[in-house]
Amino acid sequence: GGKLIVEAGTGTGKSLGYLLPAALHAVERGEHVVISTATIALQDQLIQKDIPTLLTAARVAAVEDPDSPLARLTGLKATVLKGRSNYLCLRRWFIANREPPSDPVEAELHAKITAWLHQTETGDRAELRLTPDQQRHWMRLSEEEGACVPGQCVFHRNNQCFLFRARNQAEASHLIIVNHALLLSDLLRGGSVLPPYRYLIIDEAHHLEDEATTQAGYTLS
Repeated sequence: GGKLIVEAGTGTGKSLGYLLPAALHAVERGEHVVISTATIALQDQLIQKDIPTLLTAARVAAVEDPDSPLARLTGLKATVLKGRSNYLCLRRWFIANREPPSDPVEAELHAKITAWLHQTETGDRAELRLTPDQQRHWMRLSEEEGACVPGQCVFHRNNQCFLFRARNQAEASHLIIVNHALLLSDLLRGGSVLPPYRYLIIDEAHHLEDEATTQAGYTLS
């Protein structure tokens, strides 16, 4: 019931060390546990490797020892939630498509998105592996603070909005994986981004101070 700070080298199993008790608590209590990381690489490791490993172990336990605590995790749900600029805004995309591309980079990006839209479930730009030049054009197509009025958006009403679908998925998840920037942004906004939670795990915590300075500070030149 207290607080714990752990430092250990790469590959020693820190992630599974906190995922197991966090998952057990979240499933047994029906509560959200938020996990914050500094890098996309660790987010990908958690959602693509460590949590599937935990679920595999849970399924094996459910067969071999149904009464074990691990067997309770077969219904574990986890999701990654990112800042709004990571998600394609369908309204902005279809408006932009009415105009010819301004340069070859934008034309290449539009071709990429056109093919990708038939496959993506998330609308997350990480799936596109954008170049720095394409990232610049992406900002004109992504979700933007203050630019969206959900009640007036046909994509939101039809449950096609990638951002709100991601947030709804987070609401239904036991483990919610975010980065430090989104975690701090939520705190500064009074908890309007993340679902309510009581328990927080901060991985890669040595990056938290710099991110807090960026999010809560001002830069003068």
